[in-house]
Amino acid sequence: MPSLEVREFAEKINQLSLEDKQWLLQELMQQITISNDSDINPSNSLTNDVKKTFNITPAVPGSGYTDTTISHDQILANTLLGEP
Repeated sequence: MPSLEVREFAEKINQLSLEDKQWLLQELMQQITISNDSDINPSNSLTNDVKKTFNITPAVPGSGYTDTTISHDQILANTLLGEP
């Protein structure tokens, strides 16, 4: 059973316009999301920083065309169409 304070607050909410109720709901949902995020990982709850590395393995020398970076689209089209 909710407390008397919560029940009184609910009665006040019922008197609000639909727009005000929607705004309040959005605000509460954001606070709940922030709260849940901080429970999961308190170190990044506000910034949501994700620290990941991206390592690209270089191609073996001689594995492609020397001008691939310049005419990538043409080379890809030729490869898909089986043209030299």
